[in-house]
Amino acid sequence: MRSFAWRNRTLIVLAVVLAVVGGLWWTRTTDFSRTAVVAFSPGSPFTPWPENEQDSSTGISIRMRFTTEDVREVADRVAETYGGSGADYESDLSITNASEIAGMLVTAHGRTPSSAQRLANYGAFALSDLINEKTLTNTGKPNATYVQATE
Repeated sequence: MRSFAWRNRTLIVLAVVLAVVGGLWWTRTTDFSRTAVVAFSPGSPFTPWPENEQDSSTGISIRMRFTTEDVREVADRVAETYGGSGADYESDLSITNASEIAGMLVTAHGRTPSSAQRLANYGAFALSDLINEKTLTNTGKPNATYVQATE
């Protein structure tokens, strides 16, 4: 008499192969997103470009519209600090206006929740530096504060 494992070895091998292939497929298709905030200092002359082009709020002396070139620059700064090339990070980052506070949201995508959060934090830090450099040139004082988002 042969053992159960020996008699059903084909089924067992097939089950193991399916489990490995399924696990690999799941890790390649899973996409997590996380967001970090770059808040503007109170009383800052900097505000994001209004969603409504007709908005002409008074007191705004500096406006920035964040484009794909800005995302590319943020990705390049992340790459300078943490390695790789900007192209490695660019497709996984997006920058949008924050709706609840005066600031910007940096959203990142990753294969795990922690990698997405780490990239969002790196991107927010790089965006904060970029904003501060541009506003220091015009006003002489920084206007953005990096706020780390936590899970």
